[in-house]
Amino acid sequence: MSAISENAKAIFLVAVEQHAPEEWPNLLDQACGENDILRQRVEGLLQAHADRDSLFDSPDPTQDLETSEMNGETVGPYKLLQRLGEAGMGVVYLAERQKPVRQRVALKIIKQGMDSKKFIARFEAERQALAMMDHPNIAKVLDAGCTESGRPYFVMELVKGIPISGFCDENRLTTRERLKLFIQVCQAVQHAHQKGIIHRDLKPSNVLVTLYDQKPVPKVIDFGVAKATNQQLTEKTLFTEVGSILGTWEYMSPEQAVLNQLDVDTRTDVYSLGVMLYELVTGETPLDRQSLRGAQIMETLRMIREDEPPKPSTRLSSLGKRATATAAYRKAKPESLVSEVRGDLDWIVMKALEKERARRYDSASRLGEDIQRFLDDELVDARPPSLGYRVQKFVRRYKGAVVAASLVGLALTAGLIVATYGLVIARTERDSALRATAALQEAKTELEGNEARLLATLEEWRHELIDRGIETALRGELADTRRISEKALAAGAPRPYVLLLQGLAHLFHGDSSRAHQLLNEAHELDPNNLGVMSVYLMTMTGGDMDQDKWQQLMQKVNTLEVEGEYRDYDSLFKAWTFFYSDSEFSVDVLTLLLEKKKNWPNAIAILSAAQSHRAIESGDSDLSDQALVNVNAAEAVIG
Repeated sequence: MSAISENAKAIFLVAVEQHAPEEWPNLLDQACGENDILRQRVEGLLQAHADRDSLFDSPDPTQDLETSEMNGETVGPYKLLQRLGEAGMGVVYLAERQKPVRQRVALKIIKQGMDSKKFIARFEAERQALAMMDHPNIAKVLDAGCTESGRPYFVMELVKGIPISGFCDENRLTTRERLKLFIQVCQAVQHAHQKGIIHRDLKPSNVLVTLYDQKPVPKVIDFGVAKATNQQLTEKTLFTEVGSILGTWEYMSPEQAVLNQLDVDTRTDVYSLGVMLYELVTGETPLDRQSLRGAQIMETLRMIREDEPPKPSTRLSSLGKRATATAAYRKAKPESLVSEVRGDLDWIVMKALEKERARRYDSASRLGEDIQRFLDDELVDARPPSLGYRVQKFVRRYKGAVVAASLVGLALTAGLIVATYGLVIARTERDSALRATAALQEAKTELEGNEARLLATLEEWRHELIDRGIETALRGELADTRRISEKALAAGAPRPYVLLLQGLAHLFHGDSSRAHQLLNEAHELDPNNLGVMSVYLMTMTGGDMDQDKWQQLMQKVNTLEVEGEYRDYDSLFKAWTFFYSDSEFSVDVLTLLLEKKKNWPNAIAILSAAQSHRAIESGDSDLSDQALVNVNAAEAVIG
């Protein structure tokens, strides 16, 4: 099948599955752009579809094709009072039943012009799906039937609410309050999954929040594209056709973004929940709405399947002028909001949004439970991607023809690879401080009078703090790095090294100006400090200082011998400095370090990335394969 034919089929299916006929011209404008051949192909398919199902035949061309029902008419025992809107395949009315008790309800009727066998089957599936569920956070089905013209309808409780994102913003809910509300949504979706139902179109407009006894209660609605996972929902056959695309772009999982959605399971809803959680936290969807809806269909599907969104804290940091308003909706200041989200909440959201289903939460309840652990200040199950996983993706991406990537791109990628290793260790500062304090107290008690051993304990404590400081610095965690580096200073670490850690933190946080200021101050305090000089040069380019001075300092770093208490760190930073210009030298230095100091995570991480870089520079696939072996070995040591 040609590319045009494939694109035409995709656009046609989206049009007939997700849009009313009057919306088709705008859809074709967006999807086809100036491609007249593609547009003609799609229009031909739509016309053939109309002729086949007689969707457009009407004796009166001015008749409203969406619905023939009017306010005041009766459907079964229900009087239609007001049209509330459209939801998927149906039109929703506010209706009232007079007998046996007076009751106002929401009544949904299949749209006029969408009453083919396929659509009726799916509509009846929604009706049956809702009838099987009984949960306080899922809208209840009260009744069902058919209109006089034979179109099915069903009646559900009237949820007088607004979409969850709008409710949270209107009521200025804090991040923690939003998370508590979202946990209820996870519980509702889990109930549906236990009944064998996948929603497949979870989004804020399908989660309405209303007040019961002044407490907000979310209600999940519109199972119009629900899929039964382990049972038949209706006597009529209902299959997702090959080529169908169901869902809403911004909230669609990668496995839905294909022309064949047969391979969909409950983790699809977990992904959509992750998108909603991202939006509740940041006010934005992971993938930009305008970009998704402005692209042609196949490009939109590719973006959903392949484009990795930024972490929530990163998105919040990049909002610019909108940051103040976004934070105000959450009763916070921009800086405090970023700080609250960075770390565990980042990883919870990103685990739910993993492109690979096997790496997501395996159920909606697991996602909700991890959010509860976050609220309770407990360790969360979400873990950052391992060093091996990140480096393998990096090496495979640039293997072969893509070896000729730019130096700047490689430097940024390598920096990210190095930064991930600290997350793998997954130690908390609190645990580290408790262990170190206990060790120091034990040393003071048991070694009183033995100054040499006490000093050795203090040195070990200083080194542990510096190691921890490097980890937090490479993650760009400014507050944690400052707190740890100040403890290192109090334990006797030299001030230039403290400024080095803080400079690295600002660099990986994205504030290169402040990073250079701190590293320059450290260098001026001790011009012969090899570690400081190495990092100082590593973060500068020839244009950031006098070229002659830069070359002189580079030569000094190359020839200066390492010695003293911090010689291992000096060697580590020296190897990092030559990571891009002389990866072979970097590998040699780090190999010697690991012979002396086995299983040192800092050296292992940089060595693994350096080996990968050597393989990429050479363009040799055998070296690339060997690099992957070394990365896996490093990951096994780090754990």
